[in-house]
Amino acid sequence: MEKMKIYDPLVKKVFEAEIMKRYELHEDAEFLLVKFQTEDEDLFEIAVIRYDDGHYFTTPDWQGQQPKSPKEISKYKWVDINFTQTILLNGLPRYLPF
Repeated sequence: MEKMKIYDPLVKKVFEAEIMKRYELHEDAEFLLVKFQTEDEDLFEIAVIRYDDGHYFTTPDWQGQQPKSPKEISKYKWVDINFTQTILLNGLPRYLPF
């Protein structure tokens, strides 16, 4: 399985996540379902939207319900690795324009 790095700004650590599912999206982006385990043995399964340039967005609550497919993207709030809020533009999270 392919892996990616996930940064958790709350604990200021990087975790290696296993990519469980991948959906190609338009505009050089992909929707990923990943899972990883913390040093405290907590297991997280989260949704990630990753762009070809390496930027990625997650939902702000990793312990809460997660989207399971690209069809559910618009039902959730998305943040970057610093928990900066985003807007949805053409159905995908983007940085606020200001």
